[in-house]
Amino acid sequence: MSKENTLDTKSPSPIKLGEITYIYLYEDITDKSVNRIINEINLNINSPIILRIKTNGGSVYDTLALVDYIHQHNIGVHADGYAFSGGFILLCASNNRSASNNAQLMYHDMSYGIYGKREDHKNDLKHSDTLRDTIHKIITKNTKITKKKLQSIDKGIREWYLSNEDIEKFNITNAELLAEAVKKDTISVEYGVYKKEDKKIK
Repeated sequence: MSKENTLDTKSPSPIKLGEITYIYLYEDITDKSVNRIINEINLNINSPIILRIKTNGGSVYDTLALVDYIHQHNIGVHADGYAFSGGFILLCASNNRSASNNAQLMYHDMSYGIYGKREDHKNDLKHSDTLRDTIHKIITKNTKITKKKLQSIDKGIREWYLSNEDIEKFNITNAELLAEAVKKDTISVEYGVYKKEDKKIK
C-alpha cells in the first residue's frame, strides 16, 4: 500500500448528527488507527455509521480487517479529499459509497519487501497473489471495474488515478440511489442509504 506523504495529524473525534454517527479516518491505515475505528464503531453500533476517510492507505492486513467491519455493519464510506491505495479499497468495499466533489481516488498494486531463502520468496509471492485476488474481489463486487482491468493496471502503470469520468463509468460512488431509497421507506442520510432494519445489531 502507499506510504507516501504520511499523515501525522490525529483524526477528528466521532460526531453524531441526528441519527447518524460520523467516524473519521484522516490518517494512514495502521493497526492503531483501525483498532480505534473498530472501537468507535462498537460504541455507536445502534446508529447508522458513516466512515469519512482521507488517507494515503497503509497496511494491507489492517485494511482487510476494516473491510470486514464495513461489510458486517453496513457502514457507509465517504471520501474527503483523497482515498489512495487502501483507502480506495475501503471506499469500494461499502454498499453506500460517496466522495466529495474534488476527491482524488487512486488504485495500485501491493508493494512489499522480502528477505530470506529462495523458497521463502516463492511462498511469499504465492501469498501475495492470494491477497491481490482478495483485493480484486472486494473492488469488483460493488463497482463496474473488472478483474481484467485491475490486472492490466497491476502489470502496467504504477498508479491509477481515477478521473471524474472513471468514477462515473465504473460506478465507484452510488449517491444516485438515495432518491429511490426514500421511496422504499428507508433512512436516507447525507452520504449513504440504510434500510431501517440495518440499524439493528446483527
